[in-house]
Amino acid sequence: MHQRQKMRDAVVALLTGKTKAWDRVFPSRQVPWRAMELPGIAIYTFEESEESRKRKVTLAVLLVASLTERVDAELDDLALEVETVLASDLSLAGTALGSRYTGMAMEITEDQGVPIGAIRLNYEAWYLAVPDATSRSVG
Repeated sequence: MHQRQKMRDAVVALLTGKTKAWDRVFPSRQVPWRAMELPGIAIYTFEESEESRKRKVTLAVLLVASLTERVDAELDDLALEVETVLASDLSLAGTALGSRYTGMAMEITEDQGVPIGAIRLNYEAWYLAVPDATSRSVG
């Protein structure tokens, strides 16, 4: 299993049952939100770089809530819960050398015809590259 997958799975385990999303926490960017009770959380990675065999991956924690007049407050409450849990375990259950919150983006969108509000919390996490992976040539 790739280290990125281990990190995503670890974040799911860390958050499950500890936020208002309860067990609606998924290690995927593709979640059929309309079929689910909201709020929900999706965990995915979307960018990675390497320097001296140490990799830095950007981990997204997408928080989704029903679009109501309280959507901003509901998303902020959920974000505070997530930030508190992840700040208490910077190693992401031992899958990372360390992690840190780097920012957020909020949007209103539609998912399969259902209007939703979403916040994407961005985290950087570091891990060691696979031994000799950088020295292999592709040919």
